[in-house]
Amino acid sequence: MAVVEAYAAGVPVVGFRHGSIGSILEVQPYESCVPYADYGALAQLAAKTCSMDANDWVRLSETVREVHRRSYSMDAIAAQLSHLYERLYAGKR
Repeated sequence: MAVVEAYAAGVPVVGFRHGSIGSILEVQPYESCVPYADYGALAQLAAKTCSMDANDWVRLSETVREVHRRSYSMDAIAAQLSHLYERLYAGKR
């Protein structure tokens, strides 16, 4: 949930390519994850992300807000659930 909340606020997240956080991060349109338990790579990626110039940071912030809007907003989740229910209902006929 923390990743989704960060994206809603326009805050990029970095982490390991592992578990539920990894499943969110590894499909993002920016370099956001590293192999599990590679702490050196995580530190480098975090430093790289934090040292972006202001223009790159604004672009990345807009990107993660768009990711949130498209995939995790209330409207997006409602559409996904509606589609699922329609498929389930169609299969019971």
